[in-house]
Amino acid sequence: MVTIGGSGFDWHDLEVYLRPNAIGYYAIDKDNNIVFNKRSKFYDAVILMDCSQCLIHPQLSAVFEEYARKNAKIARRHDVEPILFMSWAYKDKPEMTERLAEA
Repeated sequence: MVTIGGSGFDWHDLEVYLRPNAIGYYAIDKDNNIVFNKRSKFYDAVILMDCSQCLIHPQLSAVFEEYARKNAKIARRHDVEPILFMSWAYKDKPEMTERLAEA
């Protein structure tokens, strides 16, 4: 898993993560040996998540839309299904719920 806590879509370079011999191409077994994976495909899906308010924020919504499209296109080009995960509204901002649902 590759995460940056509290991050936005534009903080990640999905193309780099999905390049050949990147994340997942080797593992370390119980005897501390490096085992190189020979699979041609390492992922079936990628879960994309932006900050809770980015989709509806006046300064960030355009960034959300740009990177949702861009990253979905990158994922599909690598034969990986993009999944958008929208986090929840803030507890003290119930008005976010309806706006996020609409978006």
